Amino acid sequence: MGAKRRGAAGGRSGEKRGRREVAAELCAALGDAALREQAAAAWAGGEPLRHEAVAVEQVPFRHGVLRGLLASPAFAAALGDELLCLGFRERRNDLLSLRQSEELGARPEPHVSALRRALSGTLRVWLEAVTHIELEPSIDISCAKYESTDVLLCHDDELEGRRIAFILYLVPPWEKSDGGTLDLFSTDEHFQPQQIMKSLMPSWNTLVFFEVSPVSFHQMNLCQLIFATCTCQIFNRSGRKLNVISMTKQFNLCLSSQRQGVDFAGSIEQKVRLVFWRSTRDLSINICFSFLSMNRE
Repeated sequence: MGAKRRGAAGGRSGEKRGRREVAAELCAALGDAALREQAAAAWAGGEPLRHEAVAVEQVPFRHGVLRGLLASPAFAAALGDELLCLGFRERRNDLLSLRQSEELGARPEPHVSALRRALSGTLRVWLEAVTHIELEPSIDISCAKYESTDVLLCHDDELEGRRIAFILYLVPPWEKSDGGTLDLFSTDEHFQPQQIMKSLMPSWNTLVFFEVSPVSFHQMNLCQLIFATCTCQIFNRSGRKLNVISMTKQFNLCLSSQRQGVDFAGSIEQKVRLVFWRSTRDLSINICFSFLSMNRE
């Protein structure tokens, strides 16, 4: 009996040790010093970097792409399974249509926890070296599920302290006709979005990141798929404060959108309320999406 108890206890202890050992190993490109220097030069305004593992460009605003971020396909698959098992609540307004999870900062799932550690550790250090932006180790992370016809309209992610936005895609083979592209907009002298300059198509285990600024307007194109998608949002914060011009810019955008006949639901008065709502910290859930996964219904 005693031996059986010891064996059972030992088994449970082994299971606990196994859970603690889950780690999110990131791609080898992050440890390549020469590649990191090239990425930093491109971010600072030099020639665009278009390496097979890392891309950094300035147009229409500073952004980068890391292909194969998670070194282990098995880890990526297990992460997707954990995310898709979360509970979601529906969110719909003029700006978006999606299903939102709770904050994942304290979730106990082993792969979600391991991902948090890797993003706030290895990836943050790499980003600081590339962007020369001091980032806090804490991150905001939540999950959203996008289904067929869901959308995230044009926005800039500007909120107090928010500096770098991430999008990690965990999707099967994807075609442009499937929708869901990340569209990046140019802006005019009044910081209003003009036209789509680049569309990034979702690709398995690919991370897109960009600096949050008054010109970082982007959207997720209408999803045409019959699949559910799973998205996590991650933002690093520094001490930078939200510029007053951001709120003025968003107000002007609402008015000009009405004048130009852009297809936004609601009246100008509704838009003004939306702008003031967007200026609060409560919008950390909606404005940027990361970690995209897909599951057949």
